[in-house]
Amino acid sequence: MTKKAFLLAGIILTVTLTMMAQTPVEVTEAAKQQLNAFTEHPDTKTANLFFAQLDKEEFTEEKIQFGASTPPTDTLRAQVWYWASEYYYAAGGYQEAKEYALRALPLLKKGKDETTLADCLNILAISHVRMGKYPEAIDYAKQVYELDERSGDAERISMSLNTLAGLYLSARQPQEAEQYVVRGLRLAEQSGLEYRQAIVEGMAAEVYHALGRDTLAVRYAEHAYQREVKLQRPHKAMIRLSQKAAALIGLKRYAEAKSAADEAIRFFRQQGGQPQSLAITLNERGEAALGLGQTTEAKADFREAATLFVQMGDHRNEMHARKGLYECLYKTQPDSARIEMERFVTLRDSVYNLASAESLARYNAEFGNDFLRDENAAERSARQRILIAVCILLLVLALAIAATAYYERRYRRKQQERISLLLAQIEEERNVIATSAGAEQPAQASAADEFVEKANAVIRQLMKEGQTDTKRVAAEMCLSPAQFRRKIQAATGLTAANYILAVRMDEAKRLLAEYPKHTVSEIAQKCGFADNAHFGHAFKRVFNTTPLEYARGKK
Repeated sequence: MTKKAFLLAGIILTVTLTMMAQTPVEVTEAAKQQLNAFTEHPDTKTANLFFAQLDKEEFTEEKIQFGASTPPTDTLRAQVWYWASEYYYAAGGYQEAKEYALRALPLLKKGKDETTLADCLNILAISHVRMGKYPEAIDYAKQVYELDERSGDAERISMSLNTLAGLYLSARQPQEAEQYVVRGLRLAEQSGLEYRQAIVEGMAAEVYHALGRDTLAVRYAEHAYQREVKLQRPHKAMIRLSQKAAALIGLKRYAEAKSAADEAIRFFRQQGGQPQSLAITLNERGEAALGLGQTTEAKADFREAATLFVQMGDHRNEMHARKGLYECLYKTQPDSARIEMERFVTLRDSVYNLASAESLARYNAEFGNDFLRDENAAERSARQRILIAVCILLLVLALAIAATAYYERRYRRKQQERISLLLAQIEEERNVIATSAGAEQPAQASAADEFVEKANAVIRQLMKEGQTDTKRVAAEMCLSPAQFRRKIQAATGLTAANYILAVRMDEAKRLLAEYPKHTVSEIAQKCGFADNAHFGHAFKRVFNTTPLEYARGKK
């Protein structure tokens, strides 16, 4: 599998979860009020009012209503809380969905409705994955599969297998996911239900895209798309189109991918509702635009996607958006690009943690022996050995990352000390010049001092143009970038990038002190920063305070 496909596998599960949800909804105040009323007074009347509200919002496929004979309170609670979890899940409220599902679960376990029990467990599994809690998610997914396997219902088993495939895919184990999705496809076909086949085909598209087999991924995505169109489910059809765009990008068919993403994005914007489908497709259109050399368009898509993912707390997909922004910025705005890369690395380290891989390994050892035993015992043994090797490799990689981070932090600390010293020197020189007006002229400056002074002047001039990268500064000084880096480091002890940052930060500090009525945005622009976030990040890194806090302290 290619490195690019391996990274894209990280965003797979969110697409999978989205395609399993209801048509996008928003939790209304009316529904919240009815739910609160039932919680305070759990009786038939308040339950029916809540279900009437869901029916009014066209959330349920058919009207749910309890008759005149009052059912047991536990039955009412189980049904209302289960549907509340479905409702919040469809709206992307995974924490609330989890809480209501946990309320319903013990009550459903007392009853005989194993279908609803399995659906409740499935919501818990998916919600925990969305919140990054893999061990809990795996436990619930296992319970769902055991219930569905016991039922012998091909449709339900195919759904469980689909969820398990998504779990392995989210942990970057597409080879494991493939065995589940292959059997899921077979059972979905046996069920004869087109909507079920569309769901599992969508998952197959994601799995084979992650494996780098994008021709097959495009085929499955197209099959799923045609089924959704036939079933008149436009939202899900657009999700299949988004999946197809991802696979087309893997084949470097960027124009086709961008066209497919354009159509899906138009639909998602018109329909509103869940922002997740929109944000994921924006990532894909940004990737296609990059492939076509349309950097400005790609940057806008990645920026919007990153904002949406931050709002949703979706670190996995935000990571992909940050990587895209880095690729858009690294040539023209290296400082901004560096910040995006730092955010990407932070997200990557938090999302792809060793605990997730280990929990899945334990699950595979515990549960995999009973699953598909008759079909692939020999292959399973080989996979387990590979899985152990992967875990060892991940551990070694984690140690290497930790060591690298330690030395990088130490290097940055030294550079930070040098920046602080340089800023102090600049301030001291400024004070000396101010107090020695009319006095005896200082001695002739050294060649190094003259070089630094000229570099200062060039950098401050280029700030006004928003072009302060090393290459541009070097060109203005009639030097190659390599020559400039060598000379500035010899004169100041700082790398070229850190020296340029020090000069920009000195100017920012001066402007904040001298122009207290200027906004932070105005100061950032005068110092050559494209936006407030990057300016604030750089300022705090140097001065350990925000621009606003510094300005207030100077008033």
